[in-house]
Amino acid sequence: MKKPLVISIILSIVIIASLGFLFLDYDKNQSIEIVNQLERDDIKAVAMLSIDNEWGNKQSAIITESFLIDGEPAPKIEIKYDPENPNYDNMSFNLSNAIKEHLQTYKSSEIAVIVIGLDDKKDFNIAIYGDNLKLSSLEWIWIN
Repeated sequence: MKKPLVISIILSIVIIASLGFLFLDYDKNQSIEIVNQLERDDIKAVAMLSIDNEWGNKQSAIITESFLIDGEPAPKIEIKYDPENPNYDNMSFNLSNAIKEHLQTYKSSEIAVIVIGLDDKKDFNIAIYGDNLKLSSLEWIWIN
């Protein structure tokens, strides 16, 4: 059974980790650890929601450069958001569409959703626009 991968510098995340989530402490190699997890889980495509700042762009770039399928960058659809003015409805809609696009080619078990930098998850819900995206069968990775 796949477990969500959670990376955080927040102490409370240890509680979440104790409930069965894979926990990695914040360090410079976290993006490489994510790529290793994607490879172990036979992920073929990524839908990524990332904060548009230096840290988020660096994490995204490392994942993009390191996660290869047959020597080529893995298929990735990335949605960037403004940390000063996040539009949760728009982010949700765009991520939902990215997942739908990948589902045209890949099984849900072959898709990972990577969320980089979203601290306030209570206001963010994946909007399901008419289709059953089977969100629970996707691999979810949160980095904050």
